[in-house]
Amino acid sequence: MEHSQESMPLPDFRVKAPHKKSRLGCITCKKRRIKCDEKRPTCGRCNASELQCTYKDQPSGAALTSPPGTSEAAALSRTTTESPTADGAIPESPFPCTPEGLPLVTDTELARHFLGHTVSTLIAYNAIWAGEQSGNCASKGTLNIWRDFVPALAYSSVPVRHGMLAASAWCLHFHSGNRDAPSAVDYRAVAEWHGYRALQGCRVQLENIASSNVDSIVVCTRLLSFLSLACFRIHRNDGFTLADAEAWTWLHMSRGVQTVQTTVLLSGHPLHPIVREDMKPTMVLRGRTKGAPPSGAGTCCQHALLHIVHATRIGSLPALRRLIADLEHVVAPEDTIDFLSAIDILQQIFDHVCSSNIHNLQRAILAWPVWVPQRVVDLVTSRNHLALLIYAHWLTLVVLLEDSWWVDDMGRSGIADIARRCANAEVWVKSLLEQPLKML
Repeated sequence: MEHSQESMPLPDFRVKAPHKKSRLGCITCKKRRIKCDEKRPTCGRCNASELQCTYKDQPSGAALTSPPGTSEAAALSRTTTESPTADGAIPESPFPCTPEGLPLVTDTELARHFLGHTVSTLIAYNAIWAGEQSGNCASKGTLNIWRDFVPALAYSSVPVRHGMLAASAWCLHFHSGNRDAPSAVDYRAVAEWHGYRALQGCRVQLENIASSNVDSIVVCTRLLSFLSLACFRIHRNDGFTLADAEAWTWLHMSRGVQTVQTTVLLSGHPLHPIVREDMKPTMVLRGRTKGAPPSGAGTCCQHALLHIVHATRIGSLPALRRLIADLEHVVAPEDTIDFLSAIDILQQIFDHVCSSNIHNLQRAILAWPVWVPQRVVDLVTSRNHLALLIYAHWLTLVVLLEDSWWVDDMGRSGIADIARRCANAEVWVKSLLEQPLKML
């Protein structure tokens, strides 16, 4: 399969030509303010978009994307606590099924916003965190994958197009100020719909991995990682806590994405060089940590709370590791091994973040929930105190990403939630929470 940037021009999103009003069209098309072909029982527009088609003079037909009697809120709350499977299955969608009528937000508007603004937010953390010694703010590959390659691929890949438009709509929603304002509500509905379609389209492609769709699958899963975190932000705004299954959908999605990308690599199908470069890990895990962590002198990080990260790295994390080792007579042996593994991985990520060669902060930090043993994930989501202690230390790093619209207050709100749940826990639990609580 040949790849070249010259053969993949940027999409030319065109504004639709004006049309005459349809007086006898369906209610759904009228709500969307688009021309209806008036076909019965389902018009062409609704059929193509898999929407419920309803005429004034007939009862509504069955929705194509939602079970009978399923409300949008109920669809939004459907999640799974199952881990991703070895065959590359992605967990249940955090996005709702298609609403009955989408607001008047055109794909052209979303595409222009993605190219004009959302792209810069996706690569902004590179500009902030790349060291001055590297000679530039972000690597050329990172710029190409979001600014050039993704929009070009979206022109031919429907799942990537939906994922790109969903990211743009979420960006507009979160930057609209008042999240209850009509415009913000409209962007949320559109973002949820495009996110759902992106996930469904990616699942279809996974049923037949081929050279023609591997780039689309990888890019779509990268977009879904952002979208699942954006949905988690919405869940927090809606009052969900770590006690709700919805609070962990992003975690299962992230692990599922990693499984999918591994499956693609094992398939042997050639990837575009830009995609393959983007898939390279930002750091390589070493063996189990022994002794004191590296000094980390010469760090390029400039965050105001970095001194707390340093203190956690050299003090709180080693203390947490010693505690787990001392509790071997209380904790099951297999759990002890997995806890220590999770802490060792987290220690290495702390060392990497505090080093002088960190170039992609988000990829480094979000690697931890993907790399930890599945048993630790199960204990975290079931709110085991020891597991939550480790998770709270990871959230210390997540606070560094709070300027990203898809992350926002995930770190601080998570630490505060864990502190509330451990208010009546043993003294040693609360003492080890002191360092993460300093991030508040």
